[in-house]
Amino acid sequence: MSHALSSQGTSVADRIRALVAADEVQLPPLPEVAIRVQELLGGDGGSLRELGELLSQDPAIVASLMRLANSASYGGLGRIENLNAAVQRIGLREVGSIVTGMSLKSHFKQGNGEKVGILETLWDHSVTTGFAARQIARRMGERAEMAFLAGLLHDCGKVLVLMAVDHLEARGMEVTLTRSALDELMTELHAELGHTVLTDWGLPEEVADVALNHPVFEQGGDDLLLAVQAANLITRKLGYHLDPDPELDVLDQPVIDELGLDDVTVATMMIDMEDHLEEMRGLF
Repeated sequence: MSHALSSQGTSVADRIRALVAADEVQLPPLPEVAIRVQELLGGDGGSLRELGELLSQDPAIVASLMRLANSASYGGLGRIENLNAAVQRIGLREVGSIVTGMSLKSHFKQGNGEKVGILETLWDHSVTTGFAARQIARRMGERAEMAFLAGLLHDCGKVLVLMAVDHLEARGMEVTLTRSALDELMTELHAELGHTVLTDWGLPEEVADVALNHPVFEQGGDDLLLAVQAANLITRKLGYHLDPDPELDVLDQPVIDELGLDDVTVATMMIDMEDHLEEMRGLF
């Protein structure tokens, strides 16, 4: 029997779609701290004091932000010693995106067996893609905080696919899924399911749209989508990916041309990212 079929002749992909549509399988809600940060920074945005008061209730997040503010990627003149100074250095809205990302790490620990390793690699890929997209957006004069969030969450649908497979296996699914079959399922479903998750969480529509549209490059895409697509290629070449490809010629990809980035700029960015991505991964 093909790995794609159940004993009833229904494809595994369709069974997963049905489970998600019926809310039988779903990612946990957006953590409360992330919801409150998004609300605070929505509209005209909150103040530094308000954000500091909110974040100070979570010592783990405070410690991570302090490490981030003093990292090579964010470091300025002098060492940061308090939360308000850390938020000022990183930026209010970028802190909002980063805190949302930090609060979601537990969502990438939902699997069993082989899926645990897949999720760990997926988390590393998500974090590094977020930071790579941030770097690209900054080069382009675009919103770095939105690029980070979109890059971080672009593959979240894969987490839901793995959870759904666990659910089906627990119910006695009569099909054994190989690793290649899991990869096929994630490839087929992750964009549509990711869009559903991010929409349900109430995150910005443009972030959900990146999750939906990032697998396929099309000319004329918006800069946020292009930044994440380019970041995805870079992290794949650098090894932070479920399907790494160190031989990938990033400079020859159409998304790079669409962004208007010349070879020297891309090469410089990749060297900079290679220096800092491992540090960023460690901070999460």
